[in-house]
Amino acid sequence: MRRALETGQTQHMQAYLHPTGVSTQRGWSTSLTPLKDPGGTVRAVCLAAHHRQQEHLARQRMLLLNDAGARIGTTSDTQRTVQELTDIAVPRLADFAAVDLLDTPRRGSEPTRLPATGPITMHRTATHTAPDNPHNHAAPNDPNGHDDPHSHATPDSHTGHDSHDAPGAPPASPPAAGEKILYPALSPVAQCLAQGHGALYEADDPALTRWAAQDPTAAWIREQKAHSVMVVPLRAHGTTLGVALFTRSRRPEPFEADDLWLAEELTAQTAVHLHNAHRHAREHTTTMTLQRSLLPQTLPDQGALDIATRYLPAGSKAGVGGDWFDVIPLSGARVALVVGDVVGHGIRASATMGRVRTAVRTLADVDLPPDELLTYLDDLVIHLAADEGGGAEGTTETAAGIGTTCLYAVYDPVTRHCTIARAGHPPPAAVTPDGTVRFLNVPAGPPLGLGGLPFETYETQLPEGTLLALYTDGLLQTRDHDIDEGLDTMFQALARPAHNLDTVCDRILTTMLTHRPDDDIALLIARTRALNTHQTATF
Repeated sequence: MRRALETGQTQHMQAYLHPTGVSTQRGWSTSLTPLKDPGGTVRAVCLAAHHRQQEHLARQRMLLLNDAGARIGTTSDTQRTVQELTDIAVPRLADFAAVDLLDTPRRGSEPTRLPATGPITMHRTATHTAPDNPHNHAAPNDPNGHDDPHSHATPDSHTGHDSHDAPGAPPASPPAAGEKILYPALSPVAQCLAQGHGALYEADDPALTRWAAQDPTAAWIREQKAHSVMVVPLRAHGTTLGVALFTRSRRPEPFEADDLWLAEELTAQTAVHLHNAHRHAREHTTTMTLQRSLLPQTLPDQGALDIATRYLPAGSKAGVGGDWFDVIPLSGARVALVVGDVVGHGIRASATMGRVRTAVRTLADVDLPPDELLTYLDDLVIHLAADEGGGAEGTTETAAGIGTTCLYAVYDPVTRHCTIARAGHPPPAAVTPDGTVRFLNVPAGPPLGLGGLPFETYETQLPEGTLLALYTDGLLQTRDHDIDEGLDTMFQALARPAHNLDTVCDRILTTMLTHRPDDDIALLIARTRALNTHQTATF
């Protein structure tokens, strides 16, 4: 006011004016305007104030909701997601927040269903308490530690006696993360879950008082001097996943309807992320089971090659892809080696991979040359795409395997000839017994499903003891290095001598990968054998 008098300029207060003084929390937004006579002399100051608390709170709630969209659900980890909810709610909404889930489901399993009647068993999954939120008998606004006249004594959970009457007895505290909690059927939590919507409770609410008096797990509400409580279910797509509890003990204002709306919005966001994480985990488990069932469970007995294989699923959110390998014995002691990569991820890609792999085995039994086999396989993928009628609705995934890559090689241990053709697949690497590492110059055919383009074969004679490395592109497309660096690293790993082929596989993966790959990896290492004349017969 003095500044308005002296400067003749209107002053706006950033704080709020309250009948009992100036506060940054409650009151009226204020401006002081000098009133001047016709000569410009200040004669008075006009103080104007209006209530803006509700406007301020509404703005803060919207900011909190906006922040929650970016901070909740950053990972697919259930515990971290609910912890993110409690972290953002305290202290901006509540002085204490906790999330209890109906169960902590095993990876890939369905979340536990809400029981129809009776008590409910839940698991405390996350909590967050404001730093200056007292867990003692002092009232929130009483620095001298005098008892709040409105507080109620609570039976101690261990002795059954009044905790205030038991000198030296530790005050009750909220259940810690990881603890199992049994909520009685008539508790506010059970009632909230049964009704499917949130509820507000004041300290003197009969339901809250009865719960705190009868349930030892709720004694902490009184001990904490919580004067306002919100109980909000976590629900998504018709499924109840758990409940969130919010309390205020330090902040004097109770929760109101707008706070309940905000809490329901926050829990709804969290529940959707939890539901999606459960669904992703189930789909990932199903896809992994399907994928592994379609890959060779054991390698066939044959005398042409020593073989070791590895399959490493993707670690990204995209999920398991359609990479595969196969070893197929042919007539005359020959062996076919196959490595392929179906475009896309998930169950659809794995199912398409199974159909393509079965087709390769069928065509191999006919003993087709590699280039002809890929031509027939190309026609099959085109038919699969036509049957499905394009990509899945709402996705950009390529239809039924169009763009699938495949490498097919046939090795003859009698002549030591190897015939190879590839459809959009990376070329194989070969390591001769003298330690020379090179790519086999197999002509790069088009990916499967494009149609009308020819495939060419590459023939070479391999010395006995030559290593062949067949792989999918996930091995080279890692985030730590570019493809050229990846090739150099793979060549160095292959060049190091090793008698055991499993050692070669493990060395390649550990050398090239520092974390779970973003795409699937199929790796097949083969060492050639040769059959001498006394081991063969000609008819």
